[in-house]
Amino acid sequence: MMQEQPGHRDSVLLDAVTELQRGTDDLPIWVALAAQSGGPVLECGAGTGRVLAVLLEAGVDAYGIEHSEEARQVGLRRLQAMGFDGPRHLSPGDMTCFSHDRRYRLVVIPLNTVALLSDEDFHSTLRCIEGHLHSEGELAFDLDLRVVPPEGADPGGWKTEATSIQIG
Repeated sequence: MMQEQPGHRDSVLLDAVTELQRGTDDLPIWVALAAQSGGPVLECGAGTGRVLAVLLEAGVDAYGIEHSEEARQVGLRRLQAMGFDGPRHLSPGDMTCFSHDRRYRLVVIPLNTVALLSDEDFHSTLRCIEGHLHSEGELAFDLDLRVVPPEGADPGGWKTEATSIQIG
């Protein structure tokens, strides 16, 4: 089960920091991917509903899961203020081990959320998502890695290698 991340304890602060650091430039990308998929769409780690609200507003058949009850409550209030049935669209859930009857044409994990996962949780998440994707479904996630070398290290000597992930 995914561990609660320290930065997610204050959802209102998290939203403010996200807005300051990222703005809203990513939102049209999620809407375009969702519209192209034809839905339904699942957002894993929906948090306070920042992306989910925009998808719903665009007419996308979208749903979200969030493991932090505090963040989910903020998201429910956001969706309800926009006239959406919050509990129908934003459910409690852990992206590493959720179970829905619905199959999705697109699963999204925005805001670098996958970087918060341990390798084991990431593999569990991929296996769980695989079991919930439509046969022609896709997974899209935002990954923003900023590598900071340890003090005194020579990053010029670092090498990176591609890693493949086998599911199932």
